[in-house]
Amino acid sequence: MNSRLSEALYASLVRASHSLGTLRSWSTRILVNLAGLCAGLMVVSAQAAFQSVEDFDGLTLANINGQNGWVAKLTSGEVVIDPADSENQVLKVSTESGTIYKGASVAQGTTRMLFLRLRFAEHGRYSFGLSPLLAPDEYSDFGPELGMAAATASDPANEFRVANSLSTETYDVLTSLVPGTWYNIWVLVNTDSDTYEVWLNADGGGDAQAADKLSNDAAQTLFGFRAATNGDLFNFYIKTGGGTSPANGRFYIDDIYLENTSNTNLSNPTIAGAEPIPSDPVPPGPVDPAPTDPVDPAPTDAEAAVGFQAVEIFDNLTLGDIDGQNGWVVSLTNGEVVLDPAGGSNQALEVGTESGTLYTAASVAEGTTRMLFLRLRFAEHGRYSFGLSPLLTPDEYSDFGPELGMAAATASDPANELRVANSLSTETYDVLTTLVPGTWYNIWVLMNTDSDTYEVWLNADPGGNAQAGDKLSNDAAETLFGFRAATSGDLFNFYIKTGGGDSPAGGRFYIDDIYLENSDAINLSNPLSAIDSNGDGISDADAIALGLDPNDPDGDTDGDGVSDVLETGGDPRLPMPVDSDGDSVIDALEPDGSAIDASVASGLRLPGGDTVTITTDPDQLLSEVSAAAAGETPAGISFPFGSISYTTGAPVGGSVTTRITFSAELPILLALYKVDHDGVYTELPTTAWALVDPRTVDITLTDGDPETDLDGEANGWIVDPIAPAAVEPIVGNDSGGGADPILPLLLLATLGYLFRQRRRQCPSATARE
Repeated sequence: MNSRLSEALYASLVRASHSLGTLRSWSTRILVNLAGLCAGLMVVSAQAAFQSVEDFDGLTLANINGQNGWVAKLTSGEVVIDPADSENQVLKVSTESGTIYKGASVAQGTTRMLFLRLRFAEHGRYSFGLSPLLAPDEYSDFGPELGMAAATASDPANEFRVANSLSTETYDVLTSLVPGTWYNIWVLVNTDSDTYEVWLNADGGGDAQAADKLSNDAAQTLFGFRAATNGDLFNFYIKTGGGTSPANGRFYIDDIYLENTSNTNLSNPTIAGAEPIPSDPVPPGPVDPAPTDPVDPAPTDAEAAVGFQAVEIFDNLTLGDIDGQNGWVVSLTNGEVVLDPAGGSNQALEVGTESGTLYTAASVAEGTTRMLFLRLRFAEHGRYSFGLSPLLTPDEYSDFGPELGMAAATASDPANELRVANSLSTETYDVLTTLVPGTWYNIWVLMNTDSDTYEVWLNADPGGNAQAGDKLSNDAAETLFGFRAATSGDLFNFYIKTGGGDSPAGGRFYIDDIYLENSDAINLSNPLSAIDSNGDGISDADAIALGLDPNDPDGDTDGDGVSDVLETGGDPRLPMPVDSDGDSVIDALEPDGSAIDASVASGLRLPGGDTVTITTDPDQLLSEVSAAAAGETPAGISFPFGSISYTTGAPVGGSVTTRITFSAELPILLALYKVDHDGVYTELPTTAWALVDPRTVDITLTDGDPETDLDGEANGWIVDPIAPAAVEPIVGNDSGGGADPILPLLLLATLGYLFRQRRRQCPSATARE
């Protein structure tokens, strides 16, 4: 920014705005607002409608990537000292191929004035403007596009040009620029007609005059967007490189502003400062995975998803703390990028529910309707909420617009209830349904910023679309809920708030695949259905539904050398899974020869992400093998592997022994439970099973025995739904008399522990003292 007065005013308003974020008294808010208003009226009345997107002065002199929401890929973008003013900071960009962008939104159907300052040192190909994509990557991703062409020996002119879809050529030349000169540029953007107009002068802090309006060779002043939007503009975008420029150029950008009304505002916002966007400068823009990453979907995949655009899918981030990655801001709480607990190479966000906040930019303009999609999974119950916020630096539960989440679990309130804030109700929250731990849920939230209301759909169908029956309602059968906080403006951030309440322990939950629809359409499709992360032709939605790993770089989930495509019928557009041995586990999941061995079922993925292998007697067949998350379980007992169901052949009225091997170690205090058709859990007698090693149990089943055969009939088939349990130890027994039923279990657990210790101390059977 080139005015110290503007900088001082901006800082004072930001400080006042920060105070409003923490002071919850209405009287305090009114006083601070009045003070800010009076100060503003003294110096910024003419520019009060311009809002700062970026002035670079508060940033570190270094690479721009990751600072204040800027995303830079491949090209060099640096915050440097202004070559014309040693007290000012600006963005320097070199014109090797790359992209730089930051969130700056213009809603569909509105007109807004963009202002910035530009200076170039050497000629090279570059463009800047606004993009309708959340992760733009190409020149064709611009709406309004301005810039310069690559200079060559045959084309040395320093011509300033604009993309113009109303012309027969891609670009129209408007004027020539002089190196080393700072230019003021105004761009009037109309997202209703997808057109724009341009003014330019080199008059220091001067306003634009009528004569500053630029035209092409045909004397036309109205230009068509490079790409028609049919939706919002999301990012201020810079694209560099390409062409035949003999050398990379350098150019500088500073003082990026957006008008917040439809006025044709030709004032210069750097004269005495402009109104900062409430609370803070615009935070990080939402991003898509880098198109160069072979395991991440390219932005074009998100575009193809019926209007959905990715806010965050986490796959291209570094495993570890998410703070500062891709524009995420984390305060106090723990947010980490981790491998999906359901297995494979997919990445997700894991959040601990100690008190704190996480947010990243995801904007919904006032007066519009947008569909939010995300996937949610929780491990332990704890208080948390997620949704969108009208604040740029949200900090409290009261800072939500649409708010969904769970309450703190207590001994008196153990239910895993999904709830929503509802200002239309007499209570703060309405309970909508109960969730099952260890299950990925798809959630659709239709948000209306005109009425400040929202609706919610939920299902657990991997990759599936929402159906009419998935729409959630409260106890009063109402499906329309009021925002937690009325907005009277845009929503700015996808926001997560954790902690509070009286939960006895922090929980963990996971979020993945956050998308926003870019139109008013009630889009109940699953955006993953249009994405193929590993490029094998099978969509991520189909892969997830089949239990395959959508991110496996070789497209071979079971690693047997035969691709998932071939093992699902050869046509990736219409997967028809092959199950050669009829055990209900598809060949694409069974490695080695188990795919054609009906006595072995391997590679079955469990709800927690682990896998299991089941083996029966060699002369018997396995069928109907499946896994499910644990339902309503006995108190004090957890089922980390969910339940596993299978049917094995057996001699009529006879017995067989099945071996179940897990990819992870079993609990030390282990018990096995049967699960009947009604979901009732019954402990399996310890005489019916034995621990083979820390990951393996043998179970002896008898055809027709109701303790080990669910159908209870001696018919040559044994139905065995089994659930390994982690049992909490019971200390003492106040009932007075009688044997403690847990003692045999503790004895078994002790033997298991000693067995493990012995195994660790004696790694081979031949090692003896």
